Amino acid sequence: MEMIIYPRSADSHTHILEMEKKGIDVHEILTTCFEKGMSSVMDIAVDELDFEKRLAYKKDFPNLFFSAGVHPSSTVDIKNQIDIIEEQLQNDHVVAVGETGLDFHWDTVPADMQKKMFARHIQLSKDFHLPLIVHNRLADKEVLELLKSEKAESGVIHCFSSNYHFAKKFVDLGFYISFAGNITYKKSEEIRDAASKLPFDRILVETDAPYLSPQKYRGKTNHPGYISQTINCIADLFNKGADETAYQTFLNCKELFQLKLDE
Repeated sequence: MEMIIYPRSADSHTHILEMEKKGIDVHEILTTCFEKGMSSVMDIAVDELDFEKRLAYKKDFPNLFFSAGVHPSSTVDIKNQIDIIEEQLQNDHVVAVGETGLDFHWDTVPADMQKKMFARHIQLSKDFHLPLIVHNRLADKEVLELLKSEKAESGVIHCFSSNYHFAKKFVDLGFYISFAGNITYKKSEEIRDAASKLPFDRILVETDAPYLSPQKYRGKTNHPGYISQTINCIADLFNKGADETAYQTFLNCKELFQLKLDE
């Protein structure tokens, strides 16, 4: 299996159960990644279901960490779902709230309902003193407005896919910006431009596996073993080495999520 892992690299956003559904041997992939030197992997919730099944991976992978939350397109019953998430957030292995936010691409959940759910997640983030993982698709202005109006305290805009204008506004709010495999696509000049102008200590990298395979592996199911492609792209933008970029993005991830890991 072709896999380049830079020492201390960190995948800040992946979905282990979604990888399972795509036929990925998650145990094999994670074992290889950690054996090759990956520092940490964040498994991100898309809904309140299968929480215990996700946590079961922790016994084999101490450097696997978790979030609890509901993707905007999975919003069904706000009160019930928030009650469940609130209980999940009390687990010591959970280090973030989300993914949450707004998705105006898939017309499955009304915008007002998405906004109410997002606001509840922001409050949970403040109540539990945990960072937000923010999903933003075609909703730059609305996401920014809600983060401001609800006084969000910390988090990351995951899979950033917009421009520098909004990237700077999110960073000015105290948020980190995470880049996924789509930054490597030929038509992603705007995303690369945004990344190149950001402070190096506010950037995270992610796979968003099993989605958004980097350019080199487009057509294949994505997994954390492909994180090096995004690291390479960021390194080139900053004229830095891949090892240095991997280490800095690990430090950024460690700082945001307060991961108890050696440096």
